[in-house]
Amino acid sequence: MKLTACVFPHQSARYSSDCASKPVVMKPAFEVFPTKDIPVRKPLVQPKVETTHERPKVAISIDDLGHAPQIAQKFMDLDAVLTFSILPYGPFHRQIADAVYVKGFETILHLPMEPVEYPHINPGKGALLTTMAPDQLIEQLNTNLEAVPHAKGVNNHMGSRMTTNSTQLYQIVTILKKTRPLFHRQPHDG
Repeated sequence: MKLTACVFPHQSARYSSDCASKPVVMKPAFEVFPTKDIPVRKPLVQPKVETTHERPKVAISIDDLGHAPQIAQKFMDLDAVLTFSILPYGPFHRQIADAVYVKGFETILHLPMEPVEYPHINPGKGALLTTMAPDQLIEQLNTNLEAVPHAKGVNNHMGSRMTTNSTQLYQIVTILKKTRPLFHRQPHDG
């Protein structure tokens, strides 16, 4: 005889040979379901909300550029303020970076970094990997920075694993602050 685990509302698991005659609610054993609602507590100190009459500001970054100059051109032709985030080893990365600069748009490096799914999903040439020694990481970062001229900043391409490694991320940010003073901006007053 085959036994099937059946879970009924507000009861523990029962075993029977046939569960089809009664409504079944399957709940994983590891979840805890309270019998009554838990009240939401208000914070002890209400946050002070400052209001201004200025309109909100939005920054728009177009990333994954470097492979199709015609797409980059279409964005440059828009009547909008955009930032162009360029991969360091796309076949047209330098051409796009130069065109964006001439048109007066801001450029940032779209830095390939190791994702959790690596090596199944590869972030591409020049990727910073968690297996790299500090010297390798710094050398690859500097090579990537040189590949995208006029870059005033960096954002990550993939990187779900690398961005959780605080030691290596600290190394990356330290290099960016030292080599590119524009990357390290102090908050403005006002």
